[in-house]
Amino acid sequence: MNPSVILYFASKKRETAKLHFIPPPDKGYGVVIVYLKDGDVVGLESTWGSSLENLERIFDWPKSIVRKYEFSDTPAKIFIPNEELIRKIVFSDLKKLEGLGRRVPSREEVEVLLRMPVGIPKTLDPEGVKKIKSSLPPSTFFLQVENYAISVILGKLVLAFSYEGDVREIDIKDFPESEAKLVPVDPIVALSVNLPFFVKPYEKVGKDGVEEIRRISKKETNIWLGIFYTKGGVFIPAFGYKGVFLGMVAKIKGEIKVLGENFLENLSQLGDFSVRIYEYDPYMYST
Repeated sequence: MNPSVILYFASKKRETAKLHFIPPPDKGYGVVIVYLKDGDVVGLESTWGSSLENLERIFDWPKSIVRKYEFSDTPAKIFIPNEELIRKIVFSDLKKLEGLGRRVPSREEVEVLLRMPVGIPKTLDPEGVKKIKSSLPPSTFFLQVENYAISVILGKLVLAFSYEGDVREIDIKDFPESEAKLVPVDPIVALSVNLPFFVKPYEKVGKDGVEEIRRISKKETNIWLGIFYTKGGVFIPAFGYKGVFLGMVAKIKGEIKVLGENFLENLSQLGDFSVRIYEYDPYMYST
């Protein structure tokens, strides 16, 4: 199991438990014990000490033996609120992703990304846009005005860009202060959605594409985005995070539907289709 995944979802679900993380042999011999109470970290012990660095140590483990026990009091007190723990996990991956350097996607890629039904859009007035430009809120979203957009993950600007002609990076101060569309996104889904700004895609056709998505979705170390699309312009995005199939998202009769992995069986209804795949393994680049 991937320890980042275990910790992320335990925190999101506001679990109360004592979690033992045992590293793979190449990461040393020992254990990190994390005490969760309602999703907050309230205690930490490890073979290497009880400092915060020993919690962050497990973010660099691609796999771990994880044992879950009933919560008990801890002699080593530490407090990390739920929101901060999630931020640490997501930013650990984002930092490695940014280390790859920027890739400039095509205009077509950007237009597909901004059309993805990954959240319920809200309209923001010019004053609201001005406030975001002056101080980014600690949330995760895409903000779009005409042919300008910004992507933010947990308050960190990933990219501000224009796509009037070719896609080009802009300074956020040059983002128009007009009525805008704001689309909130789940943080780990956002990691997938932002992959085109960092990694090149590859393509598979028809059943080969479905089988490729099945294959990469089982890998416990990678983050991926797959976009199923037809020549007629129909497209359905799918997202995955370190062995977890996060879902496929489609807009059906005006409603955003999150579809499970079983929906892959139904993709033959699209007729002839291809899959554009963006895949990144952060552990290939860690030391």
